[in-house]
Amino acid sequence: MEQLCTFHYETEANASYLVAVLPQNETFISYQMKMLENNQILHLLEARKYQQDESIHICYNVTSRMSLEQVLTRQRMRKEEFLALLKGLAEAYRELPEYQLSHRGLVLDEAQIFVRSGSFEPSFVYLPVYEEDGGLEGLREFVRKMILESRIANTGDNFIQQILELVNDPALTLERLLEEVSAMGRPSAAQQPAPQPVLQPAVQDIPVPREPEAPKPPAFANKPLEQADRIPGAVRESESVPGKARKKDAKAEKKPRPTKEKSSKASTVFLAVQGVVVIALALAVKTGFFLTDGALNISYIAGFLIAVGGLDVVLYRELFLNRKSGHGSGEKKQAGKKPGKGGKQERCAAGVKGRKIPREEGKAAVRAQETAAQQAPAMQQPYQPASAPVYYQPAPAMQYGVSPERPVSQEAYAGGAEDRTVVIEEEFSDGYLEYFENGLVMRIHLNEGVTRVGSRAQSVDHVLASHKVSKVHAEFIRQGERYFVRDINSTNGTFLNGSRQRIVSNQDIELHPGDQVRLADIDLTFKC
Repeated sequence: MEQLCTFHYETEANASYLVAVLPQNETFISYQMKMLENNQILHLLEARKYQQDESIHICYNVTSRMSLEQVLTRQRMRKEEFLALLKGLAEAYRELPEYQLSHRGLVLDEAQIFVRSGSFEPSFVYLPVYEEDGGLEGLREFVRKMILESRIANTGDNFIQQILELVNDPALTLERLLEEVSAMGRPSAAQQPAPQPVLQPAVQDIPVPREPEAPKPPAFANKPLEQADRIPGAVRESESVPGKARKKDAKAEKKPRPTKEKSSKASTVFLAVQGVVVIALALAVKTGFFLTDGALNISYIAGFLIAVGGLDVVLYRELFLNRKSGHGSGEKKQAGKKPGKGGKQERCAAGVKGRKIPREEGKAAVRAQETAAQQAPAMQQPYQPASAPVYYQPAPAMQYGVSPERPVSQEAYAGGAEDRTVVIEEEFSDGYLEYFENGLVMRIHLNEGVTRVGSRAQSVDHVLASHKVSKVHAEFIRQGERYFVRDINSTNGTFLNGSRQRIVSNQDIELHPGDQVRLADIDLTFKC
């Protein structure tokens, strides 16, 4: 039946259409066309018609669908995919009589059967040109063709044999076919995971709550003082620190305080300076220093007061504050304090702690240690043979185009003008597509054959991370040295070189180096 008309693809806005052109002398059933236009029939493609050049064009919306032929170019159908296809075909057969449509109007050809990527839900083309009904014969022929042409993957069981026996049964009905297909799609008892038994704890295994026990006191808590003193690690306060050490610590903890004598001297100096300031002020007033043309000069008075105030602040800080915080002559004296006789090194040279050692004895112990260190045998060096191989030797002069005959020398690794590493530029013998993703340059290499691009990883060769890109959006085809792009009924279309007109679906458009290809909202540059 499909040989009576021709098919091609057209695009309009964001939709792709499969167009069937009926010849002028072909019988056209108008009421069936009205049924297709006014109803959404299960598993049938939406259709509309228009007349051009005395021929009827029927447009079927195939947006976001792939033809079964395109799917089978990559792989054979799995068991669940074929069952979904067969179930959809049986449901479409069941719906047709309700709309007064004939079973013979279904086009059961791989190029005109469309499925959704992932779910494999089928949609069929209906041509309103036949009245007679052929029953299930068309369905039987389609299933036999799929099996004979090995369109179904081997499942390792008798699934294909069951399908053949089912479609060859003369008493087969649509209801029985749907029941059998649904039963085959359900997992068998052997494939279902065994239910895990729920373990109930035994009565005797249930822990009984107990009251927490009180913490036990230490072993020496109730012992007399004399026994606690004999416990290892227990030290009496009177024995923990020697008397002299306690006195030194007490002296160290005491902060230096200025004496009354020093405080009185600082106060005397400060008051003397204040007296000098008062005398200077009186002399200035008497001599008329603050007068200008018989009137007081405010600027002179303000300058004098500022100078006096600054002098008082400096004197007060140096005479009182610095002495209280410990700065000044006390630190200098402490810094210039000479170390006592018999330093720490001399006292500990003999290895005895807690006992002061005379200087002569300490020096003798230090000299004894130095002598012992000089007389000790030198560290044993690792064994080296007399004729050890030399791994690093001066390399001969390098010449371009001549490979060295021995390993690279250590001097060569040190780096030099003639030892620069040459960066190998990446070269591509095949064409590729280049685009940006999150600021990074991404490339799609176009090898021999077909490279499929889309947003569903299980159905394409390269995934584009965009929700506006269809699951299977486009294909890039390489034929020798020529490259083509083909839109696969995408929703948002494929555009070339900035054009606002999307390319026609399922048509091969040749690419040239530098062409800009836009898939929905992603721009790719073709390079070769």
